[in-house]
Amino acid sequence: MESAVRDGVDAGRSDKGELRRESILRALENLLETTTLHELNVRDISKAAGVTRSAFYFYFDNKAAAVSELSKAVDEEVAAASAIYSGGTDDPARQVGQMIGAVRDTWMRHPHLFRAMRDARSSDPGVDDLWNRGLEGFVEPVAAVIDSERSSGRAPVGADSRMLALVLLESIARMGDRYWIGDQKAADVAAATQALCAVWMGSIYGRV
Repeated sequence: MESAVRDGVDAGRSDKGELRRESILRALENLLETTTLHELNVRDISKAAGVTRSAFYFYFDNKAAAVSELSKAVDEEVAAASAIYSGGTDDPARQVGQMIGAVRDTWMRHPHLFRAMRDARSSDPGVDDLWNRGLEGFVEPVAAVIDSERSSGRAPVGADSRMLALVLLESIARMGDRYWIGDQKAADVAAATQALCAVWMGSIYGRV
């Protein structure tokens, strides 16, 4: 009986702690829609979440770490978009175009999160390391497709597939930072997307 009561109390504390943590993340996301990460401080976030600053620091080392946690909300979307490029019998130009278009749309649906992540990466080496490791997580799947396309004869043998995959993924991230999370003209967004497709097709298949 005593153990059951204790377990119930612990579960209640855990639930309350999770609610407090989610409140902080929710408040941060709302604030980022109108304010840059550099302009925000922990006091602003804590006040919006209805918690103390010490409560914020109980869950997160700093605001950059909170942004890193918040960005996980879009990780599955990016992963699903990246998985569109799978090689095989389908037209590679169509697959590459659909994949890059889907990644672009994800960035443009969550511009405030990607802007904040960019700012967090520049101010916190730990967050930058997490970003890089996340990006590298896509390297093996893309390299595997490149190897498969080469083995089938659909793509010519070329540069090391893992390094090529990393360069191509970095190109998406770089163009995303520049063209997909700001107030860019539609023509520039389209041109950047088209250029990325050309880079991927040229690098993997030797044609656009």
